[in-house]
Amino acid sequence: MKKLFGLFVAVAMVVGAGSMLIAEEAVIDATQTPAAVVEVVVPAASDTVQGVIESVETAGVIEIVKADSAKNEKYDTILLKAGEVTYKLIPNKDKEAFKKLETMAGKTLKVKGLIMPANPPKYPMAAIKVDSFTE
Repeated sequence: MKKLFGLFVAVAMVVGAGSMLIAEEAVIDATQTPAAVVEVVVPAASDTVQGVIESVETAGVIEIVKADSAKNEKYDTILLKAGEVTYKLIPNKDKEAFKKLETMAGKTLKVKGLIMPANPPKYPMAAIKVDSFTE
């Protein structure tokens, strides 16, 4: 079995080296003038599925949803209800300050951070990566 694996690796190396030689032959000499200049236009990022991550500052009421052991959840979910919109709050860099949010259920807070748009089915709700918050 080891001999077969070694033979396979050797064949793969030979094929790889051969393809590199063919690719080098296809390179155009820098002294030659190109026949035509091709302009590549890259489309701008679309806001459809993945959206754009941007800074946000919003106020709302904190709600804590307890972790469901049936769904193998380890941590409670912290939500911010801002009017009719609900955001899931996730920590950005300062995880120690974020832990204080778990004790603030029912309080109105102003949250600053980066908003991450929903991407169903895995991420059904928009989230805010919390940089800071104030009461």
